[in-house]
Amino acid sequence: MKKIIALAVVLSLVATVVHAQNPNAPRVASEDSIRFVVARFANSLRTSDARSYLRCFADSTVAVETLVYDKRGIAQLRRESLKANADVIAQQPPGALLEQVEFGSVKVDGPLAFAWVPYKLFYEGKLQYCGVQSFQFIRIMGVWKIFYMVETRYTNKCGPV
Repeated sequence: MKKIIALAVVLSLVATVVHAQNPNAPRVASEDSIRFVVARFANSLRTSDARSYLRCFADSTVAVETLVYDKRGIAQLRRESLKANADVIAQQPPGALLEQVEFGSVKVDGPLAFAWVPYKLFYEGKLQYCGVQSFQFIRIMGVWKIFYMVETRYTNKCGPV
């Protein structure tokens, strides 16, 4: 019995040392957690779940921004209230909105992270626009939250559906 306990202790220590020597272990776990938040964000649109949408964001986040172009082709940022977006999401029938995301790069530095996410947004099965969403994340009490989001929107650069 003592040999079994000693073997279990040795195996546990070896597993701990191997995990500790892998410098990517925490970063990879954080990247997966960030991808989960982005997937939950997209799913909240699909299910018309405004509460789930809002839970993706830090409490201090009050707006998201979209890069738009004026008639002269000059880029400008348009702020959209997070609450107003949530209200629009809640008014949609479930399944009316579908955001298809591709995971681009995710970068993590301690409690700060960044995700570059190409996407396509569909409404009732029709492509509305596409672009890239740039998310800034902060880890609050072990939970990743979006604290800033800006996106591009194109109707003519979306490629095949």
